[in-house]
Amino acid sequence: MNKKHFYTLTIVGLLLVNLMLIGFITFQKKGRPHPMQPKNIIIDKLNFDNDQIASYELLISDHLNKIRQKDHEIMELKRALYEQLRFDNNASVVDSVTTQISNIQKKIEQIHYDHFKEIKLICNSAQQESYSQLTEEISHIFSKKPPKLDRGPDIPKN
Repeated sequence: MNKKHFYTLTIVGLLLVNLMLIGFITFQKKGRPHPMQPKNIIIDKLNFDNDQIASYELLISDHLNKIRQKDHEIMELKRALYEQLRFDNNASVVDSVTTQISNIQKKIEQIHYDHFKEIKLICNSAQQESYSQLTEEISHIFSKKPPKLDRGPDIPKN
């Protein structure tokens, strides 16, 4: 095979790969929420009707705003905490800032808890049993980490 054929095949191959990539990006389904998204799991498990879904979406919006505010407060405190690395003898400042961070984290957990109590109020009497079952799964549904794959026994590091 001479250089001309090699270059032609290479160019055609790269062109096909680019077209496939463009097609993948273009025809990817957007705007459709992932079916395993926590919001959809809750709607499905509790069998919410349209009015309940609308109420639930308002709860979610309010919840996210509260959490974003607390996350912002934590980030500001972390910035102040890590600025202390420049100084010596600042244990009391570090202790104070970490205590403030932990207090905000406690408030975040209370916000989450209250959010689920509000979801319960949306449920009708027929959905209360489903809600009770859902409470046993909440920690798994909202886990940020994907399920751990079994990769054999853990080997301690030296």
